[in-house]
Amino acid sequence: MQLPIRMNTLPACVLGCIMMACVLLQFTFVFSTAAACVASQAMISAAFSIIQQSIALGCFPRLTVRHVSEKVQYICFLFLDS
Repeated sequence: MQLPIRMNTLPACVLGCIMMACVLLQFTFVFSTAAACVASQAMISAAFSIIQQSIALGCFPRLTVRHVSEKVQYICFLFLDS
């Protein structure tokens, strides 16, 4: 005998997934994955900008920034100067 699901005891996220259609669920999954990727890139860029500005102001230990190539500026390595 299967017990009925009590809707008031389930978390809101489970209720949302139950009520969402399959196509809408797939779209939401793809959209949220893309949004997470964009947000992570924004966090990386923001952290790099803050570190770069604090190095320029002298508020951060001196670091050497080495880019992978002349054409690609967004891939770099940071080395602590001694």
